[in-house]
Amino acid sequence: MLAQSAYVYYHIPEDNWVVPMMMVGDQVLIGGIDIPAQLPGLVETGLAQGGIDLPTFPGIREAYEAYRAQNPEATPEAEAARSAPAAAPTLAERLTADPLANGLAIGVLAALMVSLLAVLLRHPIPESWAWGARLIVLAVGILLALTLVMNGAPDSLAAPLAWASLIGLLVAGALFVRGTNSALIPLVALVGLLDAGYLAYVELTQSEAVCGAVGNCNAVQQSAYAQLFGIPIGVLGLVGYAAVALLWLLAWRLKQPIYRLALFAVALIGVLFSSYLTFLEPFVIGATCAWCLLSAVLMLGLLWLTAPAGWDAWGQMRPHPPAPGMRPDRSPDPV
Repeated sequence: MLAQSAYVYYHIPEDNWVVPMMMVGDQVLIGGIDIPAQLPGLVETGLAQGGIDLPTFPGIREAYEAYRAQNPEATPEAEAARSAPAAAPTLAERLTADPLANGLAIGVLAALMVSLLAVLLRHPIPESWAWGARLIVLAVGILLALTLVMNGAPDSLAAPLAWASLIGLLVAGALFVRGTNSALIPLVALVGLLDAGYLAYVELTQSEAVCGAVGNCNAVQQSAYAQLFGIPIGVLGLVGYAAVALLWLLAWRLKQPIYRLALFAVALIGVLFSSYLTFLEPFVIGATCAWCLLSAVLMLGLLWLTAPAGWDAWGQMRPHPPAPGMRPDRSPDPV
C-alpha cells in the first residue's frame, strides 16, 4: 500500500495518518494548514527549476510507471479535466460522509433546540424537567469524553485533557446522584475550560487536532467557520466558561440576584451559539468534532443548572405594578 509505505519512509506519526497529506518531491505537507500555506511556493520553485521529480519512497515510481503503461492515451487536456475542481458535495453527501458522528451532532442539536424552548417558555421550570435534563446531559457528556480518551495518541496534549474531562464529568455525575448540586456549575465550567482550551491551542498554534474515536475535528478546525470575526472559536469558548466561573463565584459569595441572572444569561447565550456551531458541522461542513460536541453538551448542562435560579432572580428584580388601592410608592390611599 503506497500510503503505508510513505508513512513509514517519512516517519509520519500515526495520529497524522488520517489527515490530508501531499508530497511535492520529498517535501511532505500534512493537513489543511501546511498544504495551502506551503504548496504554492513549492510549486513555483519547482517550475522555476524545470519541474518536480517523483517522491523517493518505495513503490511510488513503480506505481507511476504502471499507471502510464495502462493509460498511454493520457494527454495534458485529459489530465487537466481530471484535476478540475470537484462539484461541492450535496447535503446528503455531507451527512453520509460520517453518519455516526453527524447523527450524534444532529441529536445534540435537537436537544439544544428543545431545551431552549423549554427553558424560555416554561417558568418556573418543573424540578422533574431540570433533574431529567441534567441526568441526560451528564450521561451524554461522559459518553463523548469516553470517545475522546479513545484517541490512540497517548503522547499528545489531547490525552491528559480528555482524561481530565472524563474524570471531572464522572465526579459531577457522582455529586448529582448524591444530590450535592452546589459544586456542579464550577465543575462543569472547569471541564469546559479544558475543552475550549484544547480547541484554542489547536487553532492558535495551527496544530493538527487529535479527534477521538468518532468525528473529524481537523476538517472542522480547518474550515472557514473555525473563527468568528477573526477570533478562534476556542478562544471565545474560553471567555464564555471563564465568565460562567466568575459569575458563579460572585453569586455564591455576594448572594445577589443580579449575578444569578447574569449567570443564566451567559449560559443561554452559550447554548444559542453552540446551536449555531452544531448546525454547521453536519449540514454545512459535513464533518463533526467531538471536542465541539462536548462543549455544546456542557453549555446545555449549564443552562439547566442555572435556569431555575436565573428565573427566580428575574422575578425578584423585575418591577411589579402597584397592588390595587396602592399608589406607585406603595403608600395606602387615604380613607
